[in-house]
Amino acid sequence: MRVAWFMLLVAVGLAGSAFGEILGNPADGTASRSLAQDWVHPAFAAQNTWVVSDFETAVDYYLYDVTAVGQTTHLQGVDGDGANFNIWDGLPWERGNIVLSAANGWEHFGSEGLMGADFLGQVLPAGDYYLVYQAVRDFLNTGGQSLVMQTWTGEENDWQWNPLQGQGWGPYRRVQDTGGVYMDVNWQLHAEPVPEPGVLALVALGGLVALRRRRGV
Repeated sequence: MRVAWFMLLVAVGLAGSAFGEILGNPADGTASRSLAQDWVHPAFAAQNTWVVSDFETAVDYYLYDVTAVGQTTHLQGVDGDGANFNIWDGLPWERGNIVLSAANGWEHFGSEGLMGADFLGQVLPAGDYYLVYQAVRDFLNTGGQSLVMQTWTGEENDWQWNPLQGQGWGPYRRVQDTGGVYMDVNWQLHAEPVPEPGVLALVALGGLVALRRRRGV
């Protein structure tokens, strides 16, 4: 009986010890920020700008909620109209493709200083990726602009992407502070490693043995 319970506890420990990981670049209080906004109205489509942050994973993950710290230039601190978060398998301007998209995006820069969305448990295989995201703020009706806070916690290899080049600096450029020093953008993605098949089998075996012992089989 003790052996069965030991097997079960070990298996559950192996399966659960990796739960609750956070991927991304934590915010560090840096005051520098990058514009990242969908202006909503077609007349401003050329201004639409994203931030692009590279990351890699060594195992498969279930992905859940993602957030980023930011600010708005709206004088009354009004919240925005949503957010878009996508994961790409390459840089967008180098023929990368979207592999996952989050749902239920929101931008609460005015009230909470946060934006976010939810990947709803979608599975991301191990590999090299880019998180590409922007706030949605109706420039004419909601007003103000959405700005994502920069951070020193990454590898200083993130980008801004302005597909229609309305910002005046070309289709893309490195994220940098006002002095031209390269930085990253912050984001935090809650994820759980997909359990290895052997761990799941061990959990099932431990439970079966314990059940049989209790029944006196």
